[in-house]
Amino acid sequence: MAMTPVVSRHTLFYDLLDSFKQRGCPICRLGRVTVARYLDALAYENVNDPGVRDKLRSARGFCNYHAYQFLDDVRDLLAVGIVYRDVVHASALAVSEGSGRSLFWPILPSQRNGSSVSGSDDGPPSPLAPTGHCPACEALRESVSDRLHVFLQHLQESDFRLAYEASDGLCYPHFLKALAEVGDSSQLSALVASEMTLLEDSGRRYGQLDPLQLLALSFGQPGTIPHQTGHVGGVRRALRAAADAEPADWTHTDPDRCPICEATRPGLTHTLEEFALGAVSDEDPAAELASVCNRHAWQLAESHGDDLAPWLPSLEGHRRTELEAVASDLLTYDGLHGGFQLPSRSPRAQRVGRQIARRLEGRGTCPLCRAQSRLEIDALWRYLTSSQPAARAGPSGVAGNGGTKAKLTVATLCLPHLIQADCLPLTAEQRIALVERQRLGWGNLISELLDYIRKQDYRFRDEPRGHEQTSPRRAVEQMAGQKGVR
Repeated sequence: MAMTPVVSRHTLFYDLLDSFKQRGCPICRLGRVTVARYLDALAYENVNDPGVRDKLRSARGFCNYHAYQFLDDVRDLLAVGIVYRDVVHASALAVSEGSGRSLFWPILPSQRNGSSVSGSDDGPPSPLAPTGHCPACEALRESVSDRLHVFLQHLQESDFRLAYEASDGLCYPHFLKALAEVGDSSQLSALVASEMTLLEDSGRRYGQLDPLQLLALSFGQPGTIPHQTGHVGGVRRALRAAADAEPADWTHTDPDRCPICEATRPGLTHTLEEFALGAVSDEDPAAELASVCNRHAWQLAESHGDDLAPWLPSLEGHRRTELEAVASDLLTYDGLHGGFQLPSRSPRAQRVGRQIARRLEGRGTCPLCRAQSRLEIDALWRYLTSSQPAARAGPSGVAGNGGTKAKLTVATLCLPHLIQADCLPLTAEQRIALVERQRLGWGNLISELLDYIRKQDYRFRDEPRGHEQTSPRRAVEQMAGQKGVR
C-alpha cells in the first residue's frame, strides 16, 4: 500500500498557522513583515555593504512604494542620504554616458532635420533604465514564493486545511499566484476546493470585515503586489492630444520637484473620481473594479472609499462566478469527493494551474494605469516642447564653512519620467537641453547630499544648516517620483 509522504513542518509552516488566526491574507501579512525587516536591516546594518549598494545602484533605488516606506517608516535620513547619493550619482553618470547618443536613442533619420515621428516603443533600452529589480520587491517576491510553496505542500493535511478555511483566506492576487505555482493535481484540487469553500462562506467575511479589509482580500494589501512601472500604451493618442492642447505655463515650476509629477497629480485625481463614479453607475461595477491594479485600488479607496464600499461584496461574487466557470471548463467535477479534480494525477497540473490563473487574471492592463500614462505623456510632451523656465539662483545654496554659496537651480524630471521620455520624438536640440538641465539639477542634489551626510558627523554639528537638510527626501522624489504618482 502506497504511503502518503510526510512533509516536514518548520518555521514557515507555523508562521502560516499563526497568520490564519489574524485578519487578512496571510501571505500579504508575512510579506509585509519581510520587507519591513529588510528595510530596517538595510538602514541599521547593511547601508555600507558593497554588494547591497551595488544592487541598489543597478535598480536605481527602490520602487515608488518601497522608497517612501524606507523614507517614512524606517526614519533614518542618514541611511536614506547615503543610499540615494549613490543612486543619484549612478543616474547622473548614465545621463552623461547617454548624452553622446542623444540621451536615450540614436537620432532617427527623420528627426535630423528637426521633424518628428510617431511615438514608438521600439528601440534600444535607455541607459538610464534600471538593470535590476527593486531589492525590497525582490525580498517580497522571495517571501511570497517560499510561503506559497509551504502553503501548497501542507494544504492537503486536514488540520492545516481546516485552519486555513476558518481564516479570511488568500487575497485574490495571491490565490492566482498560488494557482500558477501548484506542483501536482492534488495541490490544484485542494486549492480550488478551499477557495470555493471560502467564497461560499463569504457572508461570514462580509459581517466581520470592514471595507478596507474586504478591499485587501480583493486586491492585496498596499504594496504587496509589485507594480509594473513605465508607460502603458496610448503614446500616439497622447501625443496627438498634446499637439492640440493649449501651451502650458511652466514659469512657476518648483525647482525642487519634478514638473511632470506636479502636472500629473491633478489629472490623476480627476481620473480617479471619474472612474469611481463611472464604476458605481456601470451595469457591472464588479467587472469594472476587477481590472484595477493594487496601487490604483488603494488610491481609489483613499479618495472614494465610501462610493466603492457597497460594491466590494459583489466583486467577490463576481470572482466566484468566474472561478466556477473556468474550473468547470478545465477540470472535472467529482461529486464523490465534492470538488473539481483533474482526471488523474499527472504533470498537467502545473500547466492547468497556470492556465486557470491566466484566464482569471486576463483582463488586460489596469484602465487607470493606461489613463495615467496618457496624462504623463501629455505633460512630458508639452513640457519638453515648450519654453522652460531658465535656471535661477534659489534656496539650494549650501551653507558651510565658507558661507552660503549661491547655486543655480533648475527643475529636473524625476528618473521614471525621464525614462518615460524615451518614447517621445524629440529633436536633437530638445534632447541636449534636457540633458543639461538634468546634469545641473542632479549635480546640485549630489553636492547637497554630500554636505548633509558630512554634517551628521559630530565634528560638524555646529555648522549652520541649510537647504541640504531636505536633500534625502528630494533625492527619493527625484529617483522614485512623487509619492503615489509613480
